[in-house]
Amino acid sequence: MSLEDSLKSFEKSVELYNVCKKSLDEAEKKIKILSDNLKEEDF
Repeated sequence: MSLEDSLKSFEKSVELYNVCKKSLDEAEKKIKILSDNLKEEDF
């Protein structure tokens, strides 16, 4: 694999990482909200 191809591959990997991280962060926020709501309902 050439250096140019390696860099393109790396850039694509970084893009995919950012997409996945954003999705995971959003899921984590939703889970926290749901968990907080459950705790409030317990009282």
